[in-house]
Amino acid sequence: MNDPRNPSADAEFPDRENILAKVAGGRLLVLGTVHLSPDFETVVDSIVREEHPDLVLVELDPQRLAILEALDRGDIEISQVSGPDEEVPSLLQKVQTYFANQVGVMPGAEMLRAVRTARELGIPYDFMDLPIEETISNLNNVTETEQAAIISELKQLLSGENLAEVEAAIEDYANLPDLLPAFNREFPELSQVVLATREDHMVRVIRQWLRGSDHQKILVVCGLGHKDTLLAALGKD
Repeated sequence: MNDPRNPSADAEFPDRENILAKVAGGRLLVLGTVHLSPDFETVVDSIVREEHPDLVLVELDPQRLAILEALDRGDIEISQVSGPDEEVPSLLQKVQTYFANQVGVMPGAEMLRAVRTARELGIPYDFMDLPIEETISNLNNVTETEQAAIISELKQLLSGENLAEVEAAIEDYANLPDLLPAFNREFPELSQVVLATREDHMVRVIRQWLRGSDHQKILVVCGLGHKDTLLAALGKD
C-alpha cells in the first residue's frame, strides 16, 4: 500500500468541499473517499492529522480490518481473500481482486490508513459497517433474476472491456455519486443490500456515538457513494 507521507509528485488531491462536510452542529465531520483511488490514503492521513478528531469511525468491521492488515503485512495475497462458493459473492471478490491488481490498491486501503493514523495519534476509533458475513448473507437473498443480471455485468467488467470507463470514473471522483441513481434503478435489490441496509446501520452507529458520548469532533470515513445519504440522515440531528 502507498505510504501517505511519500505521495507521488504528480498526485492531484481532491477539493475538500467535495469530500468533507460538517453536520450535527459541527460535531460530525463526514469524509467521502474513493476505495479504488490510491491518492485517498494520503487524503485520509492528512485530514485525520489536521482535524485531530476525538473519535474516528470507519466503514469497516473487525474482520475486514484484519484482512486489510494481513494483506498489508504480506501474510496473504489479494487472490487468497476468498468468499463462499456462491456465484455472486465469488464474482464480487474477483472484481475486487481484478481492480486491486489493475490500479495497484486494495479497496479499503484508505480505511486502514485512517485506523493506523488514529492509532499513531492516540485517537480512539470504532467500526460502523455491517459484518461481512451479514452482507454476504443478504447478497444470497437477492432474486435469481437480479443475480443473473449482476453476474452478466460483472463478467463483462472482468473482461476488461470497461476498464477505461472505470478508471475515468475513479479519477472523476466528484461525479461518482451521480452514477448511483442508475445503479439503484437497474439493481434495486442489490442496491438495498450493498447501500441502503449498510447505510442504515452506519447511521445508527453514528447516532449512538453522537448521543452516548461527549466527543466534540467525530470524523466519519466512508465511501463517497455513502456520503450524501449519511449527511441527509444526520443533518436532521
